[in-house]
Amino acid sequence: MTPTPDELTGLLAGIDPRWRVRAVEPLAEGMLNTVVRVRLGDAPPSSVVVRIRRFEDPLYGQEFAAERFAYPLLPKERPARPHLFGVGRIGAHRAAVFEEVAGPLLDTVLRDPSVSPTPRRALLTRVAEDLAVIHARPAHGFGTLRRVDHASDEVLGFWGGLFAAEADALGRVAPASVASLEAATRGWLAAIAEAPVDLVRPSLVHGDVHARNIIVAADGRCVLIDWEAARLRSPAYDLVQLHALDLAGAPEEAAHLRETYLRRRGLVGAEPALLRLVHVFTQFWKVRMAVFMVLHERPGCAYFGRLADWRAYLERAEFA
Repeated sequence: MTPTPDELTGLLAGIDPRWRVRAVEPLAEGMLNTVVRVRLGDAPPSSVVVRIRRFEDPLYGQEFAAERFAYPLLPKERPARPHLFGVGRIGAHRAAVFEEVAGPLLDTVLRDPSVSPTPRRALLTRVAEDLAVIHARPAHGFGTLRRVDHASDEVLGFWGGLFAAEADALGRVAPASVASLEAATRGWLAAIAEAPVDLVRPSLVHGDVHARNIIVAADGRCVLIDWEAARLRSPAYDLVQLHALDLAGAPEEAAHLRETYLRRRGLVGAEPALLRLVHVFTQFWKVRMAVFMVLHERPGCAYFGRLADWRAYLERAEFA
């Protein structure tokens, strides 16, 4: 789905009437969104990025363009994120218009064998420090699931509510696996209860931190994009996808990311607890991803995995 210039004209005119669409170039097609670059006429900027939400997620209640809510909670300087010009609609679909940030995705850099360990570690240092800044921001009540009571000062109640909601969702697609998930969540809650409170107390999180949501800008900044999953969660939750998708084959770099993050947050010595939490939240993330994809029959992709594999994962019920 690539919108035509005529379809984009109304959206952009509502943000800045000086903008004129000169060309539209597809950038990415994900499970939920289409992303395009729009070349503009004479008025600055020369181009913008438009993210079009093709699929709504009623089960988890993600608010499209959560940038509107997350950005004001953060310091202006850090973490770097693209400016949001505005939101609107293209036909039946909601859309958001962003500043274009030039540079490769962190995923591209990490997979490039010509990039030496030193610059790779420097980039991971910036990512870890940016996450520490995000997680220091309180966000009471922000982005919680509907009909689930989890007060921000009751850590076990918060996570118990989320795990119970996920078990209910699992019952819609793999009811025979619910008992296994409920057994696993008892162990997850025990790990959360034993962890340092600053790693489990719900705070603002980006919610979708992986190397395809980070642009390496020309000045060396790591620019975090796609904040629509930003919400109230455990800080450790933001380390899951980096470990599972991007650094699984690079244990030294994963350890560097953790150590830098803990040092920045004043939690030196808490790495064993953080590792255990990353494991817990990885299992939770996998269940949530699988339930979402199976329930809505999303086709999946090479980066996140195929629908058939996620369906088999739920049926095996190996959640611990």
